[in-house]
Amino acid sequence: MAYYYVEYDTVQAFLSCANQNCCHVPGGALDILANVRTKYTDDPILMSIVANREGICSQLYSAASAPAVTPTPEKVRPTPTPGE
Repeated sequence: MAYYYVEYDTVQAFLSCANQNCCHVPGGALDILANVRTKYTDDPILMSIVANREGICSQLYSAASAPAVTPTPEKVRPTPTPGE
């Protein structure tokens, strides 16, 4: 049964984006992963999956809280023509 919860969290984590993060809401992926971690600490495979999904959520959270970077345009040089 725990594997179904982890798969559900996988979908939540991968469908999350910076403006709609399903990981950090009440009842979201991190809450469910915490419950799975508490109940199935003796299952090393399940715990590695949980750790991976927590990492995905952490990366999403970091990306959402990072300031937006505005690229600066490079100077455009004209293409040289033959004989120049």
